[in-house]
Amino acid sequence: MGVLINMLNDESANTVQKISVLDIDEISPNPLNHAPIINIEELAAAIKENGLQNPLHVYKKGNHEYVLINGERRYSALKLLGIDDVPVIIKPAPASEIEEKLMILDANAQRDETPEYKQQRAKEYEEIYHHLKANNMIPTGTLKIDWIGNHMGLSGRQVQRYLKKDDPKEKKSQSNEEYYADLAAEFQNKLNAKVIFKKNSFTVKFADVLELRRILEILDIT
Repeated sequence: MGVLINMLNDESANTVQKISVLDIDEISPNPLNHAPIINIEELAAAIKENGLQNPLHVYKKGNHEYVLINGERRYSALKLLGIDDVPVIIKPAPASEIEEKLMILDANAQRDETPEYKQQRAKEYEEIYHHLKANNMIPTGTLKIDWIGNHMGLSGRQVQRYLKKDDPKEKKSQSNEEYYADLAAEFQNKLNAKVIFKKNSFTVKFADVLELRRILEILDIT
């Protein structure tokens, strides 16, 4: 128990959920988790200096056998540090593989995400949505993009862009208005400036020379 107290910060130690301690060798990574496991050395250094911010989330698979639902990077960092006793929250085992995938995807929503991984998550959510809908587990009238958006914290339009990206068939089916609107949104996010797209042209609005220079730097134009 001393290890647990030393590893958890005050906020985590005061959580209302019951925290247990497991030997790290009793815990296995989840093969259904496709999130990139990166920057482990930096995370290990942060844990060593500041303690573990949040316990791992696992479910029991068998006798002295647990599977990760949330905390793959923390698990890898703890392994790297050679820590044996690990604080965990033991969750009920998922009833199906689909439920397990959904739990993992929802847990990964808290991560810093690259656009590529957001697109991957959107498409994984899409597969789950179709499975749940086929089994009458999606409320009537719930749109796919809204359901995915609720899980990812994105708007329906943002979800739509991630689902259509790299899909030539979907891109071809877009109207010019939708295509230009998507381009404008992407440019505005990148440039943090007002962008207007029209057929064969677009306009970027800026307040002064300093803002113009900032935009040119982003576009790598000197």
